[in-house]
Amino acid sequence: MEVSDQIDVVLKITKLKFKKTIWIQHKSLPLTRTLVERRSYDKFYTQIIKILNNKLSDNFILIQLPEDFLKLNNYLLDGVHLTAQGHKELAELIEEKFSHLLFD
Repeated sequence: MEVSDQIDVVLKITKLKFKKTIWIQHKSLPLTRTLVERRSYDKFYTQIIKILNNKLSDNFILIQLPEDFLKLNNYLLDGVHLTAQGHKELAELIEEKFSHLLFD
Protein backbone atom coordinates (compact mmCIF):
# COMPACT_ATOMS: atom_id res chain seq x y z
CA MET A 1 0.00 0.00 0.00
CA GLU A 2 1.37 3.40 -1.00
CA VAL A 3 1.70 6.29 1.45
CA SER A 4 -1.06 8.20 -0.33
CA ASP A 5 -3.40 5.21 -0.02
CA GLN A 6 -2.68 4.94 3.70
CA ILE A 7 -3.38 8.64 4.19
CA ASP A 8 -6.63 8.35 2.22
CA VAL A 9 -7.80 5.49 4.45
CA VAL A 10 -7.05 7.43 7.63
CA LEU A 11 -8.81 10.53 6.31
CA LYS A 12 -11.83 8.54 5.17
CA ILE A 13 -12.23 6.99 8.62
CA THR A 14 -11.85 10.32 10.40
CA LYS A 15 -14.34 11.97 8.02
CA LEU A 16 -16.92 9.32 8.92
CA LYS A 17 -16.40 9.78 12.65
CA PHE A 18 -15.66 13.48 13.10
CA LYS A 19 -16.70 16.85 11.67
CA LYS A 20 -13.16 18.17 11.70
CA THR A 21 -9.74 16.56 11.61
CA ILE A 22 -6.48 18.05 12.81
CA TRP A 23 -3.44 16.09 11.61
CA ILE A 24 -0.35 16.78 13.70
CA GLN A 25 2.71 15.77 11.72
CA HIS A 26 5.38 14.69 14.17
CA LYS A 27 9.03 15.52 13.65
CA SER A 28 11.90 14.08 15.67
CA LEU A 29 14.51 16.19 17.36
CA PRO A 30 17.57 16.58 15.12
CA LEU A 31 20.10 14.62 17.20
CA THR A 32 23.18 12.73 16.07
CA ARG A 33 21.67 9.42 17.25
CA THR A 34 18.57 9.94 15.05
CA LEU A 35 20.50 11.08 11.97
CA VAL A 36 20.29 7.80 10.04
CA GLU A 37 16.61 7.37 10.87
CA ARG A 38 15.80 10.96 9.87
CA ARG A 39 17.63 10.55 6.56
CA SER A 40 15.67 7.37 5.87
CA TYR A 41 12.33 9.02 6.61
CA ASP A 42 12.97 12.43 5.02
CA LYS A 43 11.54 11.41 1.64
CA PHE A 44 8.43 9.98 3.31
CA TYR A 45 8.00 13.08 5.47
CA THR A 46 8.22 15.31 2.39
CA GLN A 47 5.79 13.08 0.51
CA ILE A 48 3.30 13.04 3.42
CA ILE A 49 3.37 16.83 3.75
CA LYS A 50 2.84 17.27 0.01
CA ILE A 51 -0.14 14.89 0.01
CA LEU A 52 -1.67 16.46 3.11
CA ASN A 53 -1.28 20.01 1.80
CA ASN A 54 -3.37 18.99 -1.21
CA LYS A 55 -6.16 17.82 1.10
CA LEU A 56 -6.48 20.91 3.29
CA SER A 57 -10.02 22.21 3.76
CA ASP A 58 -12.22 23.86 6.37
CA ASN A 59 -12.65 20.41 7.91
CA PHE A 60 -9.06 19.20 7.58
CA ILE A 61 -6.19 21.07 9.21
CA LEU A 62 -2.49 20.17 9.13
CA ILE A 63 -0.17 21.19 11.95
CA GLN A 64 3.56 20.97 11.38
CA LEU A 65 5.80 21.52 14.37
CA PRO A 66 7.64 24.86 14.04
CA GLU A 67 11.42 24.86 14.23
CA ASP A 68 11.36 26.56 17.65
CA PHE A 69 9.43 23.55 19.01
CA LEU A 70 12.39 21.27 18.22
CA LYS A 71 14.28 21.71 21.49
CA LEU A 72 15.62 19.30 24.10
CA ASN A 73 13.11 20.03 26.86
CA ASN A 74 10.20 19.05 24.57
CA TYR A 75 11.56 15.55 23.87
CA LEU A 76 12.56 12.50 25.86
CA LEU A 77 16.15 11.27 25.54
CA ASP A 78 15.27 9.26 22.42
CA GLY A 79 14.60 12.51 20.54
CA VAL A 80 11.31 11.14 19.22
CA HIS A 81 8.74 11.02 22.02
CA LEU A 82 7.48 14.16 23.73
CA THR A 83 7.98 15.04 27.37
CA ALA A 84 5.18 16.45 29.52
CA GLN A 85 6.51 19.90 28.60
CA GLY A 86 6.44 18.98 24.91
CA HIS A 87 2.82 17.84 25.18
CA LYS A 88 1.94 21.07 26.99
CA GLU A 89 3.56 23.21 24.30
CA LEU A 90 1.86 21.19 21.57
CA ALA A 91 -1.53 21.68 23.29
CA GLU A 92 -0.85 25.42 23.49
CA LEU A 93 0.06 25.48 19.80
CA ILE A 94 -3.21 23.75 18.90
CA GLU A 95 -5.25 26.04 21.14
CA GLU A 96 -3.54 29.18 19.86
CA LYS A 97 -3.94 28.37 16.18
CA PHE A 98 -7.18 26.41 16.01
CA SER A 99 -9.40 26.94 19.04
CA HIS A 100 -11.95 28.75 16.87
CA LEU A 101 -12.30 25.60 14.77
CA LEU A 102 -12.55 23.23 17.70
CA PHE A 103 -15.50 24.91 19.32
CA ASP A 104 -17.82 25.89 16.47
